[in-house]
Amino acid sequence: MSIKIAVIGTGKVARNNYLPFLSKEKDVVLTYFSRTRSKAEECVQEFGGRVVEAMDDVHANDPDAILVLTPETQRYAVAASLLQGKPKRLFFEKPLVAQHGQDQVCEDDFHNATDLLQRAKRSGTETAMVFNYRSSSRPHA
Repeated sequence: MSIKIAVIGTGKVARNNYLPFLSKEKDVVLTYFSRTRSKAEECVQEFGGRVVEAMDDVHANDPDAILVLTPETQRYAVAASLLQGKPKRLFFEKPLVAQHGQDQVCEDDFHNATDLLQRAKRSGTETAMVFNYRSSSRPHA
């Protein structure tokens, strides 16, 4: 039995902190969506898996979990769109929402994050916040 994981956002965080490990698991099937298709295609070449054309296509494969690894400035819109498909599980990078970047989290970000979590609860979607540097063996800047 395979575990299907969709990765939204195929930048440095995905490529350096998640995909090297997930791709080594025999029972993990990876699907990618990135606003820059060439980045997603590079992930296929390096880590295996497949690319979908649009974020809506992510749900067609009925993933067991979706990793939302987009920049925090885009995360609210991305997560709101994904929640329309009622996914089983969403894993978010920290901070959940930061419309002006993680160095400038504001009260609106708190309200938007609360909105996302309430939507997830109503749709039956499990959520979790992940912190990719916690278990990294690389030095931090």
